[in-house]
Amino acid sequence: MTLRSYPAVKLIESFNPDTSHISIGEAFGLSRSTIYKWQQRKIMLSVWQADKYAIKLGLHPSEVWHDWFELESS
Repeated sequence: MTLRSYPAVKLIESFNPDTSHISIGEAFGLSRSTIYKWQQRKIMLSVWQADKYAIKLGLHPSEVWHDWFELESS
């Protein structure tokens, strides 16, 4: 069974569009360049990373990724 991955850009979309990459990075403990890469390179996060970063925003991952509880088809 392969673990699902989730688009990091959905975390960025949780912020006001005027929020700087620096401020978003600070919320996650990451650099501005990492946030830029998430946005530009369509980075996918593992289930563990997705959970970790959603929690840093005070959210359950299902509040960011609405398909969080969907099962993968075999």
